Amino acid sequence: MMQIPCLKRNSRLFLARRWAWLLLIGWWLWGGWLWAQENGDSSSKTKVPTEELIPAFPGAQGFGADTPHARGKQVFFVTSLEDDDLMQMYVKPGRFRRALHEAQKAGGGYVLFKVAGTIRLKREAIVPANTYVAGQSAPGGGIAIEGGTLQIGTTKQNPSNDVVLRHIRHRGGFTKKGADAVQIVGAGTKRVVLDHLSISFFQDGAVDVTQDASEVTVQWCHLGDASDSKTNEPYHGEPNLISYGGNLVTLHHNFYTHIHSRTPYVFVDDGLVEFSNNLVYNYRKYPTTLDSRRGKINVVGNVYVAGTNTHAGDPANPNRPPIFGSLGVQVHVADNYALGGLGHDNRNPSTGKTFKGSDQHVERGKPAWVWGARETASSSDLKLLGTSEGRVGHVPGVVEYVPQRFAELPLVDITPAPENALRVLRLFGALPRDATDQRLYHEFVTRTGEWKLETPDDKNQYTGEPLADADDDGMPDSFEAQHGKNLKPNGHELHPIYDNLEIYLQQRAEQLVADVPAISLTWNDILKASQPPPGVEPPKSLAFDPPKPTEAGVKPALVPSPSTAQSSESIGIEEGGGSKTSWVSLGLFWLAGTLGLLAVVWAGLRRQAPRRNRSLGTTHPVMGKILLNDSYPEGALVILHPLSPLVTTHPRATVRADGSFEVSTFAEGDGAPVGDYLVSAAWYKPGLKNGKPVITTNQFPVRYSQPETSGWSLTVVPGVNELPTWHIQQ
Repeated sequence: MMQIPCLKRNSRLFLARRWAWLLLIGWWLWGGWLWAQENGDSSSKTKVPTEELIPAFPGAQGFGADTPHARGKQVFFVTSLEDDDLMQMYVKPGRFRRALHEAQKAGGGYVLFKVAGTIRLKREAIVPANTYVAGQSAPGGGIAIEGGTLQIGTTKQNPSNDVVLRHIRHRGGFTKKGADAVQIVGAGTKRVVLDHLSISFFQDGAVDVTQDASEVTVQWCHLGDASDSKTNEPYHGEPNLISYGGNLVTLHHNFYTHIHSRTPYVFVDDGLVEFSNNLVYNYRKYPTTLDSRRGKINVVGNVYVAGTNTHAGDPANPNRPPIFGSLGVQVHVADNYALGGLGHDNRNPSTGKTFKGSDQHVERGKPAWVWGARETASSSDLKLLGTSEGRVGHVPGVVEYVPQRFAELPLVDITPAPENALRVLRLFGALPRDATDQRLYHEFVTRTGEWKLETPDDKNQYTGEPLADADDDGMPDSFEAQHGKNLKPNGHELHPIYDNLEIYLQQRAEQLVADVPAISLTWNDILKASQPPPGVEPPKSLAFDPPKPTEAGVKPALVPSPSTAQSSESIGIEEGGGSKTSWVSLGLFWLAGTLGLLAVVWAGLRRQAPRRNRSLGTTHPVMGKILLNDSYPEGALVILHPLSPLVTTHPRATVRADGSFEVSTFAEGDGAPVGDYLVSAAWYKPGLKNGKPVITTNQFPVRYSQPETSGWSLTVVPGVNELPTWHIQQ
C-alpha cells in the first residue's frame, strides 16, 4: 500500500505564527491586568476544569454525549430472563429489574447480560442515574425487552442523569394502553445517550423527552413500525415527542419506518434540536413538525421516502413539504431529500370525502402517487420547508429559513444524504439484527409494508452462551488474555480516563458493527424505486422552487456570546464589584485592540492554526489535489478512515474546480486529528437522463471507493500537512 508523505511548511511561517500568538496572548493578559486593577483580582474566584471532557464512548455525538455514566462504578449482572411484579428490592437476584435496583442503591453501575433472549417485564422498569445498560454484552443474538416501558427518570425529585443504553431491542407487548417504549422525563434527568436501539410495536411514542428532561442524544436506532395504541387514535406510531419542557435533543443516523408523524415533534419554547442524517420511510403527511417560539433547529442530510400510508398532496400543492414549522421557529435546512412513492389519496372511495379523525388511522383511500418535494440536488432546499396551511419555504414570523448551521448545538459528523441513507440502512438498530429489523430493511428496499394494528409474529429468536469469565468481572478471559494481564473493571491500564470495562464494551460494540455484511443497494436503486410508473406525469406546480429570502429577510445563525450562552454561575465565575462604566470602557478598548490584532494575523494564519475539539483533541490542516486522467474531478468526495479505534469521526473533503481540496472534521478546512488513516474517494457527477437531472454512477474506478482497496493511506502529523497530487487513471 502506498504511504502518502505529509510535508510541513517553511519554518519561518511557524515562527511568525508563534510570535503573532505571543503578541495576542500578551494583549489579553494586559487587558486582564487592567480589569484586575479596576475590579480586584478574581483569580481565586475562577474554577478552571482540570480534565478535558471525552465522549461517553467513541462515536457518541450530540447533547449529553460527554456523560461519564457509570464510569468508576460497580458491575451488576443479569442472569435470568424472568421478571417479578414486585417492588424492585423484592425482585429475585439476577433479574433485570433487580440489577437496576442494585445499581440505584450503589449510586449507579454497569448492567451487563450473561443471558440472551427476551425479558418480558410485568410493568415499567426504571433506569437509575449513572447507569450504563450494555446490551452488547449479551451473548449470541442479544437481548430484547417486552411488556413495559423503560423509564429514565420519574419525577423532579427522582431524576436519572448520566445514562447510556446500547444495543437493546424493545418489541412491544405492553400490559397497558397508549404506552411508550422509552420515556426520558423529569427535571434533572439529563445527559442521556441511546445508541443502536431497535424499537417497534410501541403504542404511542418510541422515545419521548418530556417534563423538563434535557441533553439527550438518540443515534443509530430504529424507531417505528408501531401497533394498536388501544386508544381512540388506533395507530399512534409517533416516535419522538419533545415537549412539556423537554429540550436540548440530538437525533442523528436513525431509521424511522411506518410512522404516523413526530420525527420529531418539537413543541417547546426556545427549542434547541438537531435532526440530521436520518432516514424516514412511510410517514403520513407531516413527519417533522417544529412548533417552537424562538426555537433553533438544524435539519441536515435527511431522506424522507413516501410509502403505502403517505397522503398524496392536493392538486394545488402536490409536493407537500415534510418539514413544517410555526410560531416563528428558525430552521437551518440543507442537503435533505424527499422522494416519491405510491401512497393513497386519503379519500373514502365511496363518498369521495376526506377521511377525518380516527378514520385516518385505519382507512386508506385509492392508490395515488406521492410526488417528492426534492428528489435532486439541483432543487432548492426550501421546497422541504413550509406550513400546514400549504405555504412553502421561508415564511417570516411563522417558519424562518436560516442559511447557516446553529452553532449552539453540538457538532455531529454529517455525511452527504445519499451516502448516509445507505450507511443507516446497513448499520441501524441493535446488533446483531433480528428478524423484525431484517423485515423492515426488506420492506424499505421493496417499498412494501404498512401500518399494522396487530403485532406481526416475526419469530425473533435470541440465543447464545456467555463467554468464559473466570473472575466474574464482566470482561471475558479472552479479552484479558489479549492484554496479558488480569484487569480490574475500573482500572486504567488500557486508557487514562475510560475504565478497562469500557474498553471491552466498546470493542464488543465495534465487533458487532464490523460483522454486519455489506449491502448491494445503491442510491440509484433508491431513486429508481421513487420514480412514478409510466403514464403518470408530474403536475406543473412541481417545477416551483421557492426563492431563498434576501439577506435582509433572513435571520443569521449566530454563535451565542458569553453573556447569552452561559451565565457566570455556569462557567464557575463569581461576579465582583467595581465600576461598571469604567469596566465597559476598558472592555470595549480591549476588544477593539484584540480584533485589530486578529485582523492582522487572520489572513496568513487561519489555515495553519490547529482547532481544538473537546472529544478528540487538536486537528491539523490537510490539503492536496486530485487529477483524473487529464482533468479535475470537481465535486468528488474524499474520506479519511481512521485506523485508531478512539478516533471515530471521518474527516472529509470536497474537490474544487482546480482539483484541490482541504480536509474538514469539525469546521470548514480545520483539518484532521493526528493519526493514521486509510483513504477512499468517489465522484458521483451530476448528469441528465431524458432531460431530467440524475446522479450518475461513481466516475472513479470502483477500488477507490473502499479504503481497503484504494491503495491510499496517510499519516497526519502536528502542523500543516501538504499531500502530493493523487493521480487516478481510468
